Amino acid sequence: MISDFNKIVISTVFLNFGLIYLAYSQNLNAFDSLFIYSSIGIQLVFLNALFKKKKEVIHYLHFIMMMYIILGIGVSNKYLLILVILLLVYIQILWIIKGECILSQFETSVNNGFGKRLAVLSLLYTVILSFKLCTHFKEEKLLYI
Repeated sequence: MISDFNKIVISTVFLNFGLIYLAYSQNLNAFDSLFIYSSIGIQLVFLNALFKKKKEVIHYLHFIMMMYIILGIGVSNKYLLILVILLLVYIQILWIIKGECILSQFETSVNNGFGKRLAVLSLLYTVILSFKLCTHFKEEKLLYI
């Protein structure tokens, strides 16, 4: 069985590889480029803090990455949008399996932001992002509704 620490590291590394691939393979607008490059930078600092067990840094970066997921509504590139949706779904699956946020072991406060309200809002946000993704495919006439 893979430990929580390893799940966090592996998922962060895969996410970074996906972001790097998109950065070099896609024609991105300024917002998407800034979103990708700043996400990579934040995640590299996050991995460093994770290995050095710097809980306060992890706590703030955890909050910043939640903000980035919310900013995902503004991305234009469909592949980047897919990556944001996949990350959000992965987080929700881990919430269901563990019954709490996988990063709760690194939190500096008792209130780690996990709960039914956040779970419902995340589910609704996933639906909204999925509808936005559908509009990309509809525009390209790949999806006939």
